[in-house]
Amino acid sequence: MVMISYETRGGERAMQRLLGIAQRIEDPRPAFREVVQDMRETSERQFETRGRRSGRPWRALATATVLAKNRGVSSGRGILELTLGLRRSLTRKTARYALGRVTRKGILYGTRHPVVRFHQAGTVKMPARELLVVTKRDSERWTQVVKRHVLA
Repeated sequence: MVMISYETRGGERAMQRLLGIAQRIEDPRPAFREVVQDMRETSERQFETRGRRSGRPWRALATATVLAKNRGVSSGRGILELTLGLRRSLTRKTARYALGRVTRKGILYGTRHPVVRFHQAGTVKMPARELLVVTKRDSERWTQVVKRHVLA
């Protein structure tokens, strides 16, 4: 009778790594929270650059709008910053109208601010000034965040 035996090295370590990956896949919330924070920072850059960050710069304000803003409390503020509420709702976690929910299944990010739909899509009298734009670079960066989490 012939008996063959062998010994594996590192098998236990490999199994522990695989189990860790499985657990992190099952609960990706830490990675999702990091992605939501990056989304807030991306939204801040969208405001700072007046849309240029996404490759879709916002049209300048109409002369009448500029004159009205200069007479009011929003003097010196940028486009889409009449009260700062819209900007804050996309860039601050606890701001009024802010959305930033993370679950095991996904992310809900955005704003419930009542004027966002008019600015995002535009109206008959007002051009669209997109606030929420996901670029290819954004998507790739967020994918890497999740990948890093899973394979940590």
